[in-house]
Amino acid sequence: MRILRLSYIVFSLLVFLIIATSYCSAETYEFVLEWGSPGSDTGQFVTIRGMCSDKNGFIYVCESGNDRIQKFDSLGNFVMMFGGNGSGNGQFEYPNDVAVDNAKFIYIVDQLQNRVQKFDSSGNFVLAWGDTGSAPGQFQYCVGITVDSLNYLFVTDLENHRIQKFDTQGNFVTQWFSPDSSRWNPVSITAHNMDIYVYNWYPPQNIQKFDTIGNFILEWSSFGFAPEQNALIMDMATDDSGKVYVTEAWNDRCQKFDTNGMHVTTWGRSGTGPGEFNYPFGIAVDVNGNVYVGDYGNSRIQKFRRIP
Repeated sequence: MRILRLSYIVFSLLVFLIIATSYCSAETYEFVLEWGSPGSDTGQFVTIRGMCSDKNGFIYVCESGNDRIQKFDSLGNFVMMFGGNGSGNGQFEYPNDVAVDNAKFIYIVDQLQNRVQKFDSSGNFVLAWGDTGSAPGQFQYCVGITVDSLNYLFVTDLENHRIQKFDTQGNFVTQWFSPDSSRWNPVSITAHNMDIYVYNWYPPQNIQKFDTIGNFILEWSSFGFAPEQNALIMDMATDDSGKVYVTEAWNDRCQKFDTNGMHVTTWGRSGTGPGEFNYPFGIAVDVNGNVYVGDYGNSRIQKFRRIP
């Protein structure tokens, strides 16, 4: 009996040490600063949508309520804005996501006009492509956009249940549909090098990983409220090492995963204080690993940094 009891105690201690080690090794992100308030002036926001960062650390924010894009430096200082409501070149009706390529060209998903618009680094209109339909190069509710390391663009075409791939001139390259012939609602999308990550809005509401020609690699997560699960992912981003970051509107939090879908850390809760969220939407990670979150319901951007 003593041997059995001793064995049980040793086993319990080992389990405790494993759990404690895992808990202590979890990454932590701390609040750094915030900027923004409701409104239409520079540095204010109405309906924050998708976000991204460029190689110089600038942050781009889509606003569907103001039909514009704003650019900021890493301290939240306003740099420029472009757009405005309308159907002309350089105008938007519900800009939902943004991507910047290696040459600093900016691409915007103009959701309600089912097109993608391209701008130079100063916000000047360059070209547009797409209209309503289901043929290659057409869209039915385009939602997300990302760019890979070779400057190819990937757009989630929600109601056509597909991803479309384009070159930087808007020429159609290829497309792919559900990896298992089930209903597929691709919404958020991000890329790192030659890996493409997509959030499937249709149950089980998971994150899927593909190569750049649509070959399925793996998937993880499902609807729920526990770590590793998700409740309505709104935007996704990757850092320089390929880690994946997501915002969850219904859980009021951010999560981070490694390239194999393993959970790394979670932070945030409901509220209006620093580090709290009210329907977090956009997310971006800069070249230094700082994370920026578009706090939709609080009309602000919050910046976080990882601490040891």
